Amino acid sequence: DINWNLQAFVGDVTDGSSIQMTYTEDNTVYTNPTGTPVGLESTTHASVDLTTDTRAVSGYNVYWNEDGAGYEYLDFTVDTFYMHIVDPAFTIGSLQCYYVEAVWEDCFAASNEACVLADAIDDPAMANAISVYPNPSNNIVNVVSSADIQRVTMMNYVGQIVFDQKVVEDNDLQIGVAGFDVGVYIVKVETSIGIYVKKITVVN
Repeated sequence: DINWNLQAFVGDVTDGSSIQMTYTEDNTVYTNPTGTPVGLESTTHASVDLTTDTRAVSGYNVYWNEDGAGYEYLDFTVDTFYMHIVDPAFTIGSLQCYYVEAVWEDCFAASNEACVLADAIDDPAMANAISVYPNPSNNIVNVVSSADIQRVTMMNYVGQIVFDQKVVEDNDLQIGVAGFDVGVYIVKVETSIGIYVKKITVVN
């Protein structure tokens, strides 16, 4: 956010001790090259124009750690969603941890670590039992399941729930997305035989 907190310390290399340097104000009156007196109490401040700053996040590095074995690099993505597909599946009871590193042109910024305990494993056969289409969509997203749908939840790219509906004994549902912001969404479908998660894109 272009805010800085710079501190300096003076240290003793023999015993490792250090002391923080304190700010000292100098009220000496100086003169500029034209000879006009300028004091430090002047209320005229220099302006900084940040509108020419063109740096932007170019993408994200994703890292993964299983059961404390050490982080390994997974992938670089420009999307704010990332789906980690594993084969074989996670062991039930294992601890899966992740962190994300935002990448700029000349620097990186790491997120906090996020961990989850694997307490259930999705059945790959769910992908054949449920369809979420069309993808991308600009009007209607259809959710069709061979098993009874119990609940459908849709989240935007920052994790906010934009659609949440409990379903009673039905296997066909339509979600109107015409008024949604353009972007990537996650659709979570809970059925009588398991949970299915699908990433879709809403376009104009």
